[in-house]
Amino acid sequence: MPRDVIPQVDVGALTLNGLAAFSPLIAALSTDNVSPMAMIQLQSLGDLFHTSGRYAARVPDLLQRCSSVPLDQLGMAIGWRKGDAASLMAQSAGGQAIALLCFCLVNLYPRESGDILFELSRNVLRRDLAISSIAQLADVSQLLDGKLSALGFGNILAEQVLYIHKVFEQLEESVPSDFLHSISRDSMVDLLSALSRAFREEEILVRISGSQGMGYIVALAAILFPMDTTLIIGSFIIREGTSKLIFLELDKTADSGCPTQIRVEKVLKTETPDSLPINIVSEEAPRPPSSYYFEWTGHVADWLFIRFAEMGVTCTSALLVACCDVLLLLPHLVQVSWVDSPRLNMFSLLGPEPMQRIYHVCRVVFREVPSGQFKDLKSAYRNLVQSFIGCAGVKSQCTCGKCDLHKGWKTVERQYNCATRNLWRCIGKALSGGFWYFYVHAQEHATLAPDESYCDLEYNVVLDTIYGEIFKVGRPIEYPGQRIHHYLMELVQGRDIELAHSNRSSTICPASLLQLKRGLDEGVRYELKDGRMLVDGRYYRSLLSTSVEVRPRASKSLYQRKGHITPTSLGEHSNLVFTIREFSSGLELRTTAICNGQSLHLNLLDIIISSLVVQIAAPCEHGPGCLLDEEYSKDVFTTSIAGPLADGKKIAITQTRDNPVAQLLACEAGIPLLQRDCCLNCAFKQAKEHNYSQIIVM
Repeated sequence: MPRDVIPQVDVGALTLNGLAAFSPLIAALSTDNVSPMAMIQLQSLGDLFHTSGRYAARVPDLLQRCSSVPLDQLGMAIGWRKGDAASLMAQSAGGQAIALLCFCLVNLYPRESGDILFELSRNVLRRDLAISSIAQLADVSQLLDGKLSALGFGNILAEQVLYIHKVFEQLEESVPSDFLHSISRDSMVDLLSALSRAFREEEILVRISGSQGMGYIVALAAILFPMDTTLIIGSFIIREGTSKLIFLELDKTADSGCPTQIRVEKVLKTETPDSLPINIVSEEAPRPPSSYYFEWTGHVADWLFIRFAEMGVTCTSALLVACCDVLLLLPHLVQVSWVDSPRLNMFSLLGPEPMQRIYHVCRVVFREVPSGQFKDLKSAYRNLVQSFIGCAGVKSQCTCGKCDLHKGWKTVERQYNCATRNLWRCIGKALSGGFWYFYVHAQEHATLAPDESYCDLEYNVVLDTIYGEIFKVGRPIEYPGQRIHHYLMELVQGRDIELAHSNRSSTICPASLLQLKRGLDEGVRYELKDGRMLVDGRYYRSLLSTSVEVRPRASKSLYQRKGHITPTSLGEHSNLVFTIREFSSGLELRTTAICNGQSLHLNLLDIIISSLVVQIAAPCEHGPGCLLDEEYSKDVFTTSIAGPLADGKKIAITQTRDNPVAQLLACEAGIPLLQRDCCLNCAFKQAKEHNYSQIIVM
């Protein structure tokens, strides 16, 4: 064979057997349900953008992270798969750049990222490369954003907007009213097309001037191209990049705002623009606020700051502290009930160190802590209203003339075109979300979208409690204990029929699902984990529990030694098996236990929901192993996990001593009493006095 002849592969004639050599790559793409050509197209698109700065430096590690948290005995995990499709983009500069760009686009245009990438590809790529459909490009962009959501787009946007606000304060100028106006899809395509020229053509710079939508453009530049961007406000250079390719000129005199223009200019050739100016166009009809994803730390403060800034109002530190002061008092007032069970407040469900938990959560998500100077909700609420009115501009924002903030959220609910109403609703949503965060433990890199997850103001137990407490309307407002799970799952758009739910980057589930041996005395805690549900290398959004019949009530006691009742483990299971079945929209978990020779199918969701409201018996001076007095024996049945509740008016004593998993499985509809540092006699007296129908032996 001549030396200058190189053997080649006829790719067009490649058979399925030949494709086997590429099976690991094909498997990664197929498992994530993305198009290989869409991946190649987007990587080529990324080659046209040279990203830089601290966020770009984090992209490779975030794309390739593959840590996961196993779920005890369930054969599944929460986290990220090693070698998934997103990690392939970390292997090239173009892949990293397009991943960071997709992160921005999916947050700004949750339903239109594919459209923008499609049009952008047609503008800047060769025709033979721009072949993927809008849906295929959207799938890849959503996948990449899920891996990079840990950067917290909302947090970054808030940081940049706050920075600009502080500059305007120092210049004694007001921020332009259109600073955070949304940018139309077509204008974003034009913007990115112009920016790509700065990197692929020599002696070219891009000059962006005006005020309309500049808040988002400043944030995009800070995320993607900080080393190439110079920021100018008026005539003052605020930030200067080492490579002067992009100039952002924000007009500080435009109180009422002015259109933003993009010019592509040649350096040292002519002062005449290379092309006609491109105007940034606002949406013809205002879009609803984008559902930005925020990293957990500081996300409530950042979310409020952005929403207020969109209205030209500054969210002050005093307002955040006032929110924390209201939240400090709420757990004592929100009431939980269950049929034939005592009423209890949410403070009792915060775990062993409730006040420490409240202060910690406020410090993390609001970046403030309660002042602690208010002893009643009415005075704390009055201070909240005054702090809200004290924010610059709020007094002049009401356009309906009917908003009465002192009456809570009832009067503003009906005013649909009033800025005051919109801002006050943001405060209501922040209080609703902040309250439920007391019961959430978030992992590093965990993210959520507040606009999608905060409870609506209608039928809102937190805001209804505030209203009821201030105006003393009727009896105390209470809600079924089952709703705890509903509200907490809702934080990541989950449903109350799910055991766990994953959004595009994080998963929420009860802590008991991660660790079945977790003690019932540790309070309500849900885990917000970085990553998605993972089984056999595939991602899932939903985990359901198989529906089964309710366990029968015990009609007689378990075996008693010579008629005496003492704490034992006779009611525990001898075997516990979990099986998972895949279906179209998620996973279904079946729980099977063997107890005293019976095979039981259990609904783990109902069990965990019941376990949330367990109350701990008050400690006594007697030993926990003492016999139950004979005078009380006639009023109790000893039970097992096969039928933990007793028939009739008997009080059930479920025998699960020294077995935390059995204690969890013993939970059934109602509010059980946990015998921890208490003897059976004292636990029985407490159950009788407070209407508990079940005592779980610990």
